[in-house]
Amino acid sequence: MAKQPKSKKIYHARSPVASFFKVFGLVILILIIITVVIFFSFQKYIVYTSDGELHLKVPFLSFLYDDEDRAASSAVDIVVDEPDTPSQNDENDENGNLNSDNIVRGISVDSLDPADGILIEQYLSIFEQREINAISIELKGETGELKFYSSSQTVSQLGIAQGPDISATVAQLREGGVHMIAVISAFEDSTLAIKSPAAALSQRSSGILDPTSETTISYITDMCTELYKMGFDEIVLNNFYIDELSGDEASIGVLTNFAAELDSALEIYDMRLSIKCDDTAWAGDTEILAGFSQIFYRFYADEADHEIASAAAQTVLGEEFSQRFVLINVYSEPEDCGWIGKLEQD
Repeated sequence: MAKQPKSKKIYHARSPVASFFKVFGLVILILIIITVVIFFSFQKYIVYTSDGELHLKVPFLSFLYDDEDRAASSAVDIVVDEPDTPSQNDENDENGNLNSDNIVRGISVDSLDPADGILIEQYLSIFEQREINAISIELKGETGELKFYSSSQTVSQLGIAQGPDISATVAQLREGGVHMIAVISAFEDSTLAIKSPAAALSQRSSGILDPTSETTISYITDMCTELYKMGFDEIVLNNFYIDELSGDEASIGVLTNFAAELDSALEIYDMRLSIKCDDTAWAGDTEILAGFSQIFYRFYADEADHEIASAAAQTVLGEEFSQRFVLINVYSEPEDCGWIGKLEQD
């Protein structure tokens, strides 16, 4: 009987390259795990020095830096009284801005566009002659259209109408010692309410923004930040009220929460955030004004109907009333507070 041929087992050897990458990947994974464990385990031992340096001080390795700590503790502490570093809103910095009494004495203008024939030298001459120290301009009104060029993605994405680049004009005026005030409409903005329904209060409230909307908060925060970086020293929120929410404690809470969120978002900037307080349900309420005075630096009011707001603000602000209360559209210059008059241009 013929012998059956023996079956041959074929052995496929593992590729050296595949083995290498498998081992290499395993090593990398182990290193990542070890790194994560070390990071979270020793994070509490990370120490920041007064010089801004970062050190790792582990208790069982204390012998390594005992000498260093002893040297630091044996050093003599020298306290030097140094003047505060002036900032953009120290009332005032080296560029001028407000006078030492911090009282606003200014004019409102319709445009800062050089194409409109604005002569910076003429403005500065008027300021010197009349001892004026501030310019106020409305850069976003109730329609929501902007009177300045904005680099905001929201503005470009929604196709919101905007004006020219006024940054050079703002810079020149600030260099001349002018305190720059930008006025923007807070909750009346028909453009944003239409183009971004998420920001609108409701379908029934045409052109009114919702103060609880993240879109509204983000849009106004970004605008304040952009204007500050452009060189404006103070941002005044106009139309800081909502008729549909006026008159009860809950509605005031909504406005207060908005103001607090805005203030928190802008905390990293040395910005003066102010508010226009006439024609509102809360203008004469000292309790509400006291709360707002912790967030907003100045209160602005029209001369035509300022009496209630002025009396309440004087009670709340006390000795700071002259620096923190401003009448606008005045026909005579008050002596007990700041003022913004209309510039008569030929």
